[in-house]
Order: sequence, then structure tokens, then C-alpha cells
Amino acid sequence: IGSKFSISFRTFFTYQIANVVILHKDLADDFEAFCRANSSPLPLLYRSKCGEWSCGPLATGSDIREDCPEYCVFENGVLMKKVASLSSYTPQLQDMVTFYLGCSFGFESALKAAGVPVRNVEQGKNVSMYKTSVACIRAGQFHCPMVVSMRPVPEDKLDNAAQSTHGIPLAHGGPVHIGDPSIYMCNATSTPLGVSVRPRQRSHFCFSSCAIECTIVDMFKQNAIIAPSSENKRLSSAGFLQSPLLSSRGIRALFLQDELLKACLSLSHSSSVLITTGFPTHYMHNPPEETDGPPGAIAMAAMLQALRKEVVIVTDGRALEMNQHIMRDAIKKGASIIADLVFLRYSLVVLGVDLSCLVRTGSYCTMFSECVCVCVCVLSNWGGYAVACALYVLNLCPIHWRYLHSGLGLSLTPDQQSLWMACLPTVAKEEEMLHILVKYGVRSGKTANLGLEVDGLTFHPYHSDVIQRLRNLTLA
Repeated sequence: IGSKFSISFRTFFTYQIANVVILHKDLADDFEAFCRANSSPLPLLYRSKCGEWSCGPLATGSDIREDCPEYCVFENGVLMKKVASLSSYTPQLQDMVTFYLGCSFGFESALKAAGVPVRNVEQGKNVSMYKTSVACIRAGQFHCPMVVSMRPVPEDKLDNAAQSTHGIPLAHGGPVHIGDPSIYMCNATSTPLGVSVRPRQRSHFCFSSCAIECTIVDMFKQNAIIAPSSENKRLSSAGFLQSPLLSSRGIRALFLQDELLKACLSLSHSSSVLITTGFPTHYMHNPPEETDGPPGAIAMAAMLQALRKEVVIVTDGRALEMNQHIMRDAIKKGASIIADLVFLRYSLVVLGVDLSCLVRTGSYCTMFSECVCVCVCVLSNWGGYAVACALYVLNLCPIHWRYLHSGLGLSLTPDQQSLWMACLPTVAKEEEMLHILVKYGVRSGKTANLGLEVDGLTFHPYHSDVIQRLRNLTLA
């Protein structure tokens, strides 16, 4: 393996490393489809013609019968032996097709260049490999669980590892899982070698390179060392929400960096979400609800449903009928794109929130409960809008999308992105939402005014400005 690193251009070059699978021609089309459907675990570099020993596009003067240091020989799906040459199998190879697949060893130079220690290289050992509980996408006769290589990475180097490997798809690309391997592994005691694929129709003969005996081709790969993603920067800043109101409401000290990003990561990885909102601020009025909360909750619910999460809004039984009417009107008016939200009857104390635990900050109260992430915001609605926008940005991030879908090769479609964009809050949509709340007697929290106002701030220019700035930042 030859490599060099240029600091001035912040790029590196290295020879491409390939694993090799040789199958009977009757299985070749199905296996190619299997590789295309699972482009991360099986990055296809080249498919040879039937009986072709060389791989012109990858390496000149190559002969796959001799290029690998060692080969696995399978008969009827069973590993029979390992040999140093396939020349004695030339008659059988006349009817066989060779597949050259990218190898994870190809990104180790990138890890080193990014300052990430490569422990298996330091210790002179082969990388650890495991079968997982994630099923590859089936194609024709081929199906199997995904096999992964696992590398220990210091916590403070995780971002560097993900960013530096993401841009090398021909070497499997970025990580498909970070964290506790027991969540991902179904058999962490076995170490499968070679290609873990079992077709129903078993070829009489097939061959592969051994697990650590790859072939090196002439093709160079070039990869830029990627800076931390702009998506993550956008999600973790949202500085405009830190308005002077933070100080006047006494909550600036509660602000924690990156909590919005952490919350959205948790939501994006979930399959179902409960959202609760509503507080009887105006006990002297009927209904006692305020305008701060429901619009933000509905904005989050709309985006989560667009992301195919099961969403349930939990509300107090006293306010159930009113909220159902509000939701129906919102759907009719197009104020929110929601297919079917289910309201559950629930007691006033919900999801661990202890209403007796109030921390008084100036003239305002803040409720606390035990939770993983706290997204501090001036107004609940603004926080809900920010979460909806951040979920949109996060799911456009290719690294997150790959991680979310286990790196099997699934891609984001234009239809999906269009649906998500339609669920983003807009000035017109949120103004209509306030009109609906006023129709049902819901009042501004601070002043009890029955109008287009939230916590004493009129919709124009205050709330409309925040919504528009959020959209501009999200769609930038």
C-alpha cells in the first residue's frame, strides 16, 4: 500500500484496496443487484466479464488467479480449503464472474490523517468483525445479516472519525453505528471471515479473497478531509433565539449548548413520540389555556409524522374536546399537515412533570422534570418551531441519514424532502393557527388578551419575524 499526505491541499491519496468474490455466471446478476442495494457494506468497484482474469479499469496487467496472497475455496456453499493460487481452477473460472469490492482498510489512512488512532494497526492485529442484527436489503437469491468491522475510537475523536470516513464510500464510508455494540450485534462471539452471503441456489464452486488477504489495485482514491458539518453547526447554534428576552425572563443561566442537537438526534432515532402541552394559566377564564404551547407542539408533530414517526399528543382530559376541535380546524385550514393525531386522556401530571416543582425566576415560573435534554427557549412555541426546523436540517445531513439507515444504501428521495419542507412552520400557517386558538377562547399567557398574541407579544412583528428567520436559516 502506497500513500502520501499533502498538508497544503488537505487531501490524501492512497491505493484502493479490494476484496474479491468470484461466482458462477448464473448468480452474477443477482449478486450485482445485491451490491447495488447495499452499497455501503458491498461497495462495488468492478464486475468482470465472464472468464475475465484482468480488471483493466482498476489495475493493468492483473491476473485475479494470482493477485491475492490467499483464496477461500467453497464447494456447494461450504468452505473446503484455502489456496495460494487459483490457476488450477482455470477450467471452472471460464464460466465465472469476478466482483471487486471496497475494503475498510482503505479508510485507515484517512483516520490517521484526522488524528484518530487505529488500534488494530498499532497492535499488529486484524480488525474485529461481527455479524449484526441488521438485515441487508434482499436482492434475488442473496440475503444475509450485515457484517461490520469494529474499531475502538476515543470519544473526543468520534466526530473526526465520522467526518473523515464519510467521504470514502468505496471503502464503506462512515460508521453505521456508534456506541454500545450489544445494541447492534446478534452474535458478538463469532468473527465471520470472507463474504457472509448465502444464496439459496448454491454454486458448485465459488471463491473469495481471505479476510485479510486483499488485492491492491492501481486506482487511486482521493478524499478531502471534511470539516465538521455545517448541519451540526446550524443545529447547535440558533443564536438568534438567545434574544434579550432570555435575560428578562431569567432563563439565560439555563441555556445549554448543543441540547437542541441532542434532542433532535434522540427524536430522529425514535419510532414513536409522545408530545404533551397545555397549562391552565388563566384559571379565572374558561377555557384557562394559553396560546403558548399548542402551536409549537403541533409544528413538532407535523414534522415527526413526515419523518414517519408514530406521534401521540397527550393532553389533560378536561381540555380533550377543545383540542380535538382545534386540531380538526387546523387540518381543514391547512394550518398543519398532519394525517391523524391521536389525543389520549391523561391526568394533569404527565410524563414525569411535577407541577409542584416550580423554580421561580423573576416574575416567571419554569417547570422542571427529569429528562435527557432541556431545550431552553424564550417561548414554548419558538422552541417547537426550532425543533421542527432542526429535524428537517438533521435528516438532510448525509452522515446522519446513513447512520439512521445502517448504511445499507438507502437514499433520500425528492418526494421525501418536499414533504418535510411542506411541514416546516410558515408565517401564514402559524398566524392561522393563532386565529383558530382565539376562536376557541385561548388567551395570551401574560396578558390574558384574546387576540393574535403570545405571552404579551403580538404575532406581528415579533413571532412572524422569528418564524421567518428560522425558515431562512433552515433553508439556507
